[in-house]
Amino acid sequence: MHHDEYMSWLAYRNKRGPLNPMMRNDNGFALIAMLINRGLGGKAEISDYLQYGKDEQDEVMTDPMEFIKMFSGAK
Repeated sequence: MHHDEYMSWLAYRNKRGPLNPMMRNDNGFALIAMLINRGLGGKAEISDYLQYGKDEQDEVMTDPMEFIKMFSGAK
């Protein structure tokens, strides 16, 4: 996969959510939980109900050299 294709998939995933069907189901249930919480006066965000999310975004590498260094063992 070329870097351009990777970036295209990354943009799609960031806009539409995870590609894994189980994670998409989790996202739907988290949305329902957030809406119930807000309906009862809470201030929860959808990420409060997900096992993945913001932490996963931090791990995404956009620099090809970082990726090469990671797999070559260079520091």
